[in-house]
This record gives sequence, structure tokens and C-alpha cells, in this order.
Amino acid sequence: PGEDPLQTAKREFIEECGYEAAEWRHLGTLHPCIGYSDERIELYHAQGLKQIGRRLDDGEFLDVMHVPLAEALDWVRDGRITEPKAVMGLMWAEKIQQGRW
Repeated sequence: PGEDPLQTAKREFIEECGYEAAEWRHLGTLHPCIGYSDERIELYHAQGLKQIGRRLDDGEFLDVMHVPLAEALDWVRDGRITEPKAVMGLMWAEKIQQGRW
């Protein structure tokens, strides 16, 4: 609580993915449960990545995989990725790659 969203993103990126990034860009804010919750999700685009190793919390387990953006977008289109945060982030990343953001 009280942590700046960008600092949270940077910390979580190291902890869960094992990367630092030289550049960060705020993509947007999502409110996934507006009717009954004040949950807010901040999405960022990170570039200039440097692998430094993950720092998972005790009991936390994640599979991290490297997928080219074009392939991940195909997975969205064919229904393999359906989680809304991931879909929105990938669509916004596509716009950035196309220079349309």
C-alpha cells in the first residue's frame, strides 16, 4: 500500500521475471471490476531489458517464457490467451511497435 505504481512494476518485474528495464512507458490504467471493487491495474511497456535473475517470494512459482510479440498476438487471436490484462497489454504493445502510440 502506498507504493508508486511504477516502482511496484519495476520491483515485480525483477521479482517475477528477473529483468530490469532501461525505459518504462505507462500504457494505461484498467479498472476490471468497476461495479463492485476499486481494484486498479496499471500496465507498463518496458524496453532495454537486462536479465539479472528472479527473486520470487517464498512459496511463489511462475513459469516465464519468451514469446515474440507477433506469436503472442496470434495466441490472442486464436483464443489461446484470453486473460484481459494480457490481451490489452499485447494490443497496446503492438501499437507501440507499429509507431501508432
